Amino acid sequence: MPGPAREQGEGDGGRRDTPMDPRSGRPGGAGSWRFGVPALVLGVVGYAAGLYPIQLPQASAAFNAPYEAVWQATVTSLGAAQPVLLDRPSGRIVTGQFTFSLPVGGGGMGFTMNPLLVSMEIHVRRTPEGSTAVEVRSTIYDAQQYGAWPGPGGPNSPEGDLFARIADRLGKR
Repeated sequence: MPGPAREQGEGDGGRRDTPMDPRSGRPGGAGSWRFGVPALVLGVVGYAAGLYPIQLPQASAAFNAPYEAVWQATVTSLGAAQPVLLDRPSGRIVTGQFTFSLPVGGGGMGFTMNPLLVSMEIHVRRTPEGSTAVEVRSTIYDAQQYGAWPGPGGPNSPEGDLFARIADRLGKR
C-alpha cells in the first residue's frame, strides 16, 4: 500500500514507485532537481578541472640552415599562436593560449574536429652537427574530446604544423 510520500497512478495498477514531492506534486522527491542537477554539474566541472593542463612530450625537428634564418622562420610561422615571450639570445619563445583544430575519427564515421586550447614553449638552438634544432613542448588547457591528443610533432599537431611552416619558409625539409 502506498505511503504518504507516494501518489496513486492511473493506468499503472494503482501504484507509482517514484517518490512524490509533497510541495510541487511532481515525481522526484523534495528538491531533487533543485539540488541534484547543480551538484552533478559542479561535480563534473570539478572533475574536469583537475584533468588540465596536460603537457605533451617534447617534439623536435632539425633544419639545415643557420640559427638566425631558423629563428626568423620560427617567429614568422607562429600564425595564431601569439608570442608572450621572445628571447632571441636564448632561443626561447613562449606562446599564449590558442585554438588548434585536431581532426579525429575516420573510417565510416568521417572526421570531426576536436578543438584544443594549447600553448607552446619553443627552443631554437644550434646543434653540434651545424644544423639548427627547434624543440617544442605543447600544453593542452582544454579540449572538446578528452583524451584525443595529437602525437607530438606529428602531421596533425601544433608542433608538426609549426615545423611544416618553418620548412616552407626556409624552402627546405
